[in-house]
Amino acid sequence: MPRLWPLLVALPALVLWLAELSISASSQSAQAEQQAVAYAARAVDAVAVRVATRRAELQALTLRLSASPATWGTLEALRAGKSELAAERMLAVRRVAQDAVSTGLRGALILGVRADAGGSYVRGADIPGPGLAGVEVDVLAGAGSDGQTRDAFGAYDLFFSVPLTGSDKDAHALGTLVVGGPLLPDGTADQVALEMGLAAVGFVTAGKLVAAGGPDRGVLQAALRETPVGKHAAAVRGSAGALGPLRLPLWTSGGEPALRVAVRRSLPGQPVEVLAVANLEPFMSTLADTQRFALSCIAGLTVLLAAALAWSRRNAPARAPRPDEDTLPPPRRTTPPRPLALRPLEAVPPPAPVEVLAAPASPPAPQTPVPAAAPAASVFDAAPAALSGAVLDVEPPAAPLSRLPPPPPGEDLSALLDVLKIKKVAFAGHSMGGYVALAFARNFADRLSGLGLVATQALADTPEKKAGRYQEAEQLLAQGVSEVAESMSTRLTANSVLQTRLEKLILKQRPEGLAGALRAMAERPDSTGILSTFDFPVAIIHGLADQLIPVERARFIRDAVKQSTLVEIEGAGHMPMMEAPQATAEALKILL
Repeated sequence: MPRLWPLLVALPALVLWLAELSISASSQSAQAEQQAVAYAARAVDAVAVRVATRRAELQALTLRLSASPATWGTLEALRAGKSELAAERMLAVRRVAQDAVSTGLRGALILGVRADAGGSYVRGADIPGPGLAGVEVDVLAGAGSDGQTRDAFGAYDLFFSVPLTGSDKDAHALGTLVVGGPLLPDGTADQVALEMGLAAVGFVTAGKLVAAGGPDRGVLQAALRETPVGKHAAAVRGSAGALGPLRLPLWTSGGEPALRVAVRRSLPGQPVEVLAVANLEPFMSTLADTQRFALSCIAGLTVLLAAALAWSRRNAPARAPRPDEDTLPPPRRTTPPRPLALRPLEAVPPPAPVEVLAAPASPPAPQTPVPAAAPAASVFDAAPAALSGAVLDVEPPAAPLSRLPPPPPGEDLSALLDVLKIKKVAFAGHSMGGYVALAFARNFADRLSGLGLVATQALADTPEKKAGRYQEAEQLLAQGVSEVAESMSTRLTANSVLQTRLEKLILKQRPEGLAGALRAMAERPDSTGILSTFDFPVAIIHGLADQLIPVERARFIRDAVKQSTLVEIEGAGHMPMMEAPQATAEALKILL
């Protein structure tokens, strides 16, 4: 039995290991699918932001063209019945429009001027004409300032229209301006898939896939069949590895492992659905490798235990039978025992006495009397007397730890670059991140190859602004984040979609963290004195509608820096990287 107890302990341990593998595999795979669904759902938000950006761009273009002399010249020609002249002037309208929009929209603009006597329309680089092939122009004229999405040329386009009103006392509409463009820019699916790290992104209209993008776009058709609107589903299932006849990983949620997870959601306010597919195969492959190793170890240990058990039984010693005492033969004696004769002891004379000769005693040594010490109440009472002639020379620290100066701002970032073995970087910061970038430039300018400043400033806070930040910090700590989230999001941007998204992000923050950020911004130093020392390119991006930092602060930085470029984005507020991501990215390219 003592030889078997290791086997009895090891066998339950192997069973528990196998049970833990099955439980953890089911839990981990379910969590991975949920995370993949949440990540794929973010593609809908990314597309919604692009639609909102396209809407804002077309609305701004409509207002600009309604006041353009080229537009009114085209209207006058139409009212005079001069269609050829109207077509020529329509070319000037197109040039004005192309100069006012982003590069991706220039070749896809749809423009039109309509009067009672007729109209002049142009699409992209086509020749202007009195209509648009396959489109009812009268319907487009009713799009209004809120805009309408229509299937005009085999894809969905977003249209706006405004009346061209006379300037006389009884103003009335002399004509109508129509402006349109693709709802989604070309390549949006590929861009979203790349930015979000998704396997594929597609757009669905009336149950049909009309656009596809991403490295694994071929799976979108299967995902479309498996995924209902507003739901998620496993688009592709299969094994990610094998161990002999076993297809790994085992014990995943839903039976066979999910290698691709799809999410299908409607785009708010638009007749388009977004189909996003997340790739779970790398996770499942890792889980399969883990199970392959664990199952191989369990199988090997099981074989070793079986061999040890067989060896233990084979080499166990045979137990000899214990004989009963009745079977023992009686003792045999050949001769009778001899009796022992005891002899009394003889008397032994006592030993002779021994004479001890003592050595002559030496005179006693003189002793010095020692005075008796007074009794001490404690053993420590004698310490002062013992130390009365000693001097303790203890040098105090140069300064208390609490008074040591803090490290220079940016030292932690510089240390990180040292660890990563990076000599120089291009550093870009937004708002408070811009303050961090300027602090790094103040102390480590030699490590910068370029600087990006987005919606930020170099001036320090005025006393009034500093007091306001401290008051906001106290309000946050007293009332919580929910009381200021809505007002803060409306100050960041005028885009309602982004306001909702930013409000959710703000609500996730802790009051202590936001209050600390406000106090840190209030105490930041002035950075205007270092601007003229920058010997690297500086990209400055600022929204003309920024309610927190006026654009004049960005122009001040541009004038103070030698190698600077300022990009002012019309219609953008304090969040240009979200309101106009393409324009922001183009502006930052000079740092690369």
